[in-house]
Amino acid sequence: MKNRRIKLAITILVAVLGIGYVAAQSLKDVAYYKMVFEVTKDPEPWLAKTSMQIHGYVVPGSIDTKIVAQQTHRSFRLENKGEEITVRHTGTCPDTFKDQAEVVATGKLVRENGKLYLDALDGDRGISAKCPSKYNGDKR
Repeated sequence: MKNRRIKLAITILVAVLGIGYVAAQSLKDVAYYKMVFEVTKDPEPWLAKTSMQIHGYVVPGSIDTKIVAQQTHRSFRLENKGEEITVRHTGTCPDTFKDQAEVVATGKLVRENGKLYLDALDGDRGISAKCPSKYNGDKR
């Protein structure tokens, strides 16, 4: 009877520790989801986060693409409710990425020389885009 209780207590302890470990690991990779205007009005809390998702619309004419060392580098501005943020991205992007596309960019928010940037993850993980006219008939 005593051995059974000890085994049960050890099993419960291992299960609780395992669940706690998995929960702690999953919280490390939380990506905060915000609109451009929410980040630009008070960027300080977001600068310390390791991962952010910022939602907005590509400002027409703001996409700047360059090839450096056989790798595509682009920067563009995202806009929402009159606020803008510059996104820097390397690698491939979706076919639907273009001027006025609705975009969610994932990466780390940084401040350089007083200006905010989102350094997006490389490749398809950094930019998710849809063409608003293709899905809902309007730009916003």
